[in-house]
Amino acid sequence: MTKHEQRSLPGVELRALDEEKRQFTARVCSYGVADSYGSVWAPGVFTRGLQQKLPKCAWGHDWTEVIGRGISYEEHPDGLDMTVQLDDFDAVPKARQAWAQLKSGSMDEFSFGFARQQWSEKRDDLELYGPDARELMTEARMDEISLVLKGAVPGTRLLSTRSEARMSRESAADLLTRVAAGAMPLVEALRALDAEDRAEAPSDGPAGAPDEPSGAMVALVPDQASLDWLARLGGDHPADGLHLTISYLGEDASIDEQTKAAILAAITDWASTEAPMVTDVAGSAYLGPQSSRVVLVESDDLVSACLDVGDMAPPASHHPNFVPHVTISDAGDLPQVPYGQQLTFDKVRVVYGPDVHDIPLTGTDALDALEDQLDPDLEDALDILDRI
Repeated sequence: MTKHEQRSLPGVELRALDEEKRQFTARVCSYGVADSYGSVWAPGVFTRGLQQKLPKCAWGHDWTEVIGRGISYEEHPDGLDMTVQLDDFDAVPKARQAWAQLKSGSMDEFSFGFARQQWSEKRDDLELYGPDARELMTEARMDEISLVLKGAVPGTRLLSTRSEARMSRESAADLLTRVAAGAMPLVEALRALDAEDRAEAPSDGPAGAPDEPSGAMVALVPDQASLDWLARLGGDHPADGLHLTISYLGEDASIDEQTKAAILAAITDWASTEAPMVTDVAGSAYLGPQSSRVVLVESDDLVSACLDVGDMAPPASHHPNFVPHVTISDAGDLPQVPYGQQLTFDKVRVVYGPDVHDIPLTGTDALDALEDQLDPDLEDALDILDRI
């Protein structure tokens, strides 16, 4: 299966707005610059694919929230510009919101999703791009572009929206002055902002007294091999508590016992038809108001699971930029994860406050089930074809 990846690059920005036509033009990819994964994009990397099909425009890489489509593109020596036509505002309210936030400047950065086709990891090909360059992308298919809050600029982090500004105006101004003068790298300034933000955050309770769990959710749980790999990343969350939330149900106290029983029964039935899910690790990031350290994952099966579970156990609220992830730590350095790593989820967890129900995924993969029904001679023939 072709792996769908996502990238945000420096120099990616809004170029122009045409209010009458509901169109905007944006620099969606900068050439010759390493992203946070160490990928460098060669000029014309997307040309062949764009000649065949232009990408859709989504909200926060959520393919259930398509808000428009690319209608034209323009290649430049230093990057790719894309013109996007937003959908009808009345029929697609999220497109209206996107337009309003583009105009106000509160949403002004872009990211893209792609499938790699040709690339090089030879050191000779990467010398021009500095020590952080890990691969040179020479051909890829751009599947979608997205509006995002903040891109993963090399050496920095994903920035989350804060509920209040806790750093003093004088301290922030001093950091900006030092960065502008070249006296402090941008990375160090961002770390200083993050450190002061956490240091001055109000405490939620007495030190050393853990709160009684009060939330309710449905989540996927990694198998033991995946838990062992996650534990080796050095996070401060206990391995047996690591999970991927697919539906947060709100406070446990707000759900009546009859509804709890119905959700648990529906999830149990669903788990009996679902095989363990193999997902691709897409990277690591800082997410949420406390800048939690997370491992990002993606797979088509995961998208289907979120939709299925959302029908059985509707979330208390929908996050417009939900990113599937496993939180491993609330402090420390961001873990570096290797490309090609996979995580398998073999259980679904239903949590009502302190009550935890782990249910194995015991269904059979559709392809495996089909192979079980094949005539042995036909199966041998298929094995031979696989080797050719």
